[in-house]
Amino acid sequence: MTLAVGSNITVNTFHQDHFSVVFSNIPSLTNMREMNLYNLFIRSIDLPEYTQEFVPSQFKGSTIWNPISQSNDELPSLTVEFKLSENMENYYNLFYWMQSIRYRQPNTTAVQSELIRKNTVKSIDVLLLDNQKRPRMKMSFTDAFCAGLSNLQLTMGDSSEVTFITTWKYTEVMMDPIP
Repeated sequence: MTLAVGSNITVNTFHQDHFSVVFSNIPSLTNMREMNLYNLFIRSIDLPEYTQEFVPSQFKGSTIWNPISQSNDELPSLTVEFKLSENMENYYNLFYWMQSIRYRQPNTTAVQSELIRKNTVKSIDVLLLDNQKRPRMKMSFTDAFCAGLSNLQLTMGDSSEVTFITTWKYTEVMMDPIP
């Protein structure tokens, strides 16, 4: 049951399975139809912690805490768990892309003069849905690249779904309500 508080605020709880993730692109893909190997195979996503640091300063005998900006020494990370597609295509595409970055081989779909650092997923959009499965909030992680690809555990005699975990580094996160 949803209780109305005020004119446009409702009191309800968010449920874990009410989200959708959309990848704008994967640099190693040549056929954009293959994006479904990512958008439809997501099992879970861990939204990162967002913190603010403070530094004290003294003013007329009182301590005042001032927020400080984070240094850009390390990029923040996002963790996404995927179900492995039948022919391992979603794992292979990420593996191939990571290898091309590691060995400095430009991707065949990218412009040759483009820097490897610009060879990123332009946006990973996480849509948070209400209980009627309507999008209400959008978190966008921009200029992301896959920094970690977990191992695959294969077991004889076990027909369970195989999953793998990816770690993404990104430059910026934005959060916007969807009216």
